[in-house]
Amino acid sequence: MLGGGFPQGRVILISGGPGAGKTNLSLQFIASAADEGDPGVYVTLEEPLELIRQNIDGFDWKIIEKEVKNKIRLLDFYSVSFLFTAYELRDRRDRDSVTSILEGIEKAVKNIEAKNIVIDPITTLTLQEVRAGAKRRMIADLFTSLRRIGCTTIITSEMSSSRDFMVEEFLADGVIRLSKHIENFQMVSVLRIEKMRGIKYDDQPRRYAITSRGFTVFQAEPVLI
Repeated sequence: MLGGGFPQGRVILISGGPGAGKTNLSLQFIASAADEGDPGVYVTLEEPLELIRQNIDGFDWKIIEKEVKNKIRLLDFYSVSFLFTAYELRDRRDRDSVTSILEGIEKAVKNIEAKNIVIDPITTLTLQEVRAGAKRRMIADLFTSLRRIGCTTIITSEMSSSRDFMVEEFLADGVIRLSKHIENFQMVSVLRIEKMRGIKYDDQPRRYAITSRGFTVFQAEPVLI
């Protein structure tokens, strides 16, 4: 569908509702790229890393083994809110305050010479900002800084069923949307590439499933939505 893979050095957004497979897809990407010799940094901003490890234990991605060999660096951050208008990022392992998410990412990238980054999800960083203009500047600055680092970056975003306006979709270089639909009285998971700057891509909706092999897209099957 992508004609060979994600365009290098770009910021790609994967959006979807709960249970759509955003974390599975992004972790599988990081693991597969590491197998090909491209180390990666994975940043979780919401779900504890220990729980993520348990959830993916059934897949043969060898995440922990790759972490030991410095093929993957896992960062476990979480946010603490103050007075509903501000928040602080902390490292879940030692509870220390994180001065800057970008600083932590850049340090990890340099340590293992990473080629790929995953931030899961971006929603945590923007939740406290209610002003549309400020939120747009925040996301634009983050994306610009990530492009400057030079890695291919996958960012996940939580999508509500109401399809609210999501500024990150306009600012990202590529957007992949994961959704669920009822077809012939059965739930069907559908992947669609909304945009991917710089390359030709298949923009038709395709069915996908999360199996024992991981995230699998059935590219030849037509989907009616």
